[in-house]
Amino acid sequence: MSKPEPKVYCFWGYDLFPHICCGAGSFNEAGDFYANGYGFTISRKNIVTVRTIREGEKIEDAINLIKEEYRSAIKDVENKFAARVHSLLPELKAVRDFKENHETDNRRD
Repeated sequence: MSKPEPKVYCFWGYDLFPHICCGAGSFNEAGDFYANGYGFTISRKNIVTVRTIREGEKIEDAINLIKEEYRSAIKDVENKFAARVHSLLPELKAVRDFKENHETDNRRD
């Protein structure tokens, strides 16, 4: 079965920053939204807003820039506080080096 042609861009709540997800898709007969890029259906009651494809893509691009800025700021804060802790306990450098060399991709099991 082929995916329906996307007709609108929807935004729905999510549990991680920026607490919103979005994607192009279409509504089915029951009124639920099928998000093409995600491959699942979202209940209409969970949709925060519906926009045109063009407008939705612009908003998503702006949100992605905010997310990049957020990640950079968080990393800077982590480094600042790690440096303060390491100044008290230089031995922790070995722990941090190990962590940085064995990072995971945060997949949920």
